Amino acid sequence: MDDFIEAAEEGDDFDPEHEDMIRGKWSMDGARTLAEAAAMLRRYADRLESLERAGWHLMQPVEDDCGLIHRPD
Repeated sequence: MDDFIEAAEEGDDFDPEHEDMIRGKWSMDGARTLAEAAAMLRRYADRLESLERAGWHLMQPVEDDCGLIHRPD
């Protein structure tokens, strides 16, 4: 995975229309209540499901909060 991240940062063999990275690290930052945190996580989950409906899929299991996603042509 590190090779892919480095390539993406350098612009080598990275196609932003078909490859991207997802991270959950900041998905509930700023929440002041448990209910607000839950709502923020639900919105993030909705976004992930929307990406899948649009044809995106994980290239490999999420590791250390980084998920590489791909959308075929």
